[in-house]
Amino acid sequence: MKQLLIIPLLFISFLGFGQDPSKEDTLVIHLDTETYTKTETIEYKNPRLFPFTYEYLVDKRNDQPLTGLYKVITGPNSFFYCKYVSGVEANEGINFIEYYQNDKLVKMEIKGDMYMGTKYLSLPHYSCDKKIKGFFKEITSDAIVEEVVIKQKVKEDTVYWIVKSKRYPYKIPFEKHRLKGCF
Repeated sequence: MKQLLIIPLLFISFLGFGQDPSKEDTLVIHLDTETYTKTETIEYKNPRLFPFTYEYLVDKRNDQPLTGLYKVITGPNSFFYCKYVSGVEANEGINFIEYYQNDKLVKMEIKGDMYMGTKYLSLPHYSCDKKIKGFFKEITSDAIVEEVVIKQKVKEDTVYWIVKSKRYPYKIPFEKHRLKGCF
């Protein structure tokens, strides 16, 4: 079972399905001045089902939901990279959400329902140490499900994160240039 989780993550990272914030096709947007949150409610014909309400981000310039890889500027020296699909953070494949302050990586989240289910990996205080403390959180509520320890190993151009979890270990490889100033 352990190998079943490790192998798909390896292939996704090496085949390029995880977005790369250094790509030239990254769109830049200011969170406060160029986006707004839109809410929609889906009503069901079946009276036993409650209406479903969801929120998504819309670009003010063209009144379209955010779709693609964005560099979202949140302040004078802070921004994050995130992949959006129809205004919502992408959750298929792997979505690396990287938060920067003064061009230094300070926080990271890794989401992907196909590989992590209804949880995501959150590193609220990223550091270049060999061992990092992180959390598995619920996608819907951001509630902490489990505290985990992540070991960072570097081999050539790849960083491997070995995530020690109560249920099973994860091994997440990605390009070394994502961790600016560490390796």
